[in-house]
Amino acid sequence: MTSTVEFVRAGLPVLLFVFFSLLAYVKVAVVLQVLRRGIGQGVPPLMVTVFLGLSLSALTMLPVVSRSVAQVAAAPDSATSSELWKAGLSPLEQFLMTHTRAADRAQVSALAERAAQKQGATVESGALPVTLAAFLLGELRTAFQLGFVLLLPFLLIDLLVALLLSGLQLHGLPVQTVTLAFKLLLFVVCDGFSLLYRGLLWGGP
Repeated sequence: MTSTVEFVRAGLPVLLFVFFSLLAYVKVAVVLQVLRRGIGQGVPPLMVTVFLGLSLSALTMLPVVSRSVAQVAAAPDSATSSELWKAGLSPLEQFLMTHTRAADRAQVSALAERAAQKQGATVESGALPVTLAAFLLGELRTAFQLGFVLLLPFLLIDLLVALLLSGLQLHGLPVQTVTLAFKLLLFVVCDGFSLLYRGLLWGGP
């Protein structure tokens, strides 16, 4: 029993860091994938977007991880494995309650209660799985909103370049090559990565 508790105390910070980072990665991954599709031509490369997404996710959740690690470290030596898990997840529950809309929690709670009633069980409205599902729902909504804002100027560039090349009768010139140059120019002039970082990290802990 003692060895199990020691293993949980030693490995829990790593597990919490990975789990918390994956939560933030949902929104970041969707937005970066939309950005990649909007620019086109495989720019930026997939491995770059994955590495960038993981870095941003870890940066977003670092304060929550720090609080969780501090809670686990402050637990008494006599604490059981379940008590350590509860202490480590407490900052996450506070984070989820702060960054989840009440409407999303109510909607997910109603769906969970309806599903549980069919199986003759009950679900607490403030349970961690319910709050977690509501948080992910809000993250996807935010990701789609950011994705729309990213795609709109790229779509306008595609339309304008296609009309321009058609009007000049330059049918032999690849449209995607021309649009890529203008998209990269727009992204650099507007300091797109700074705006993207702000949009993804906004609402962090």
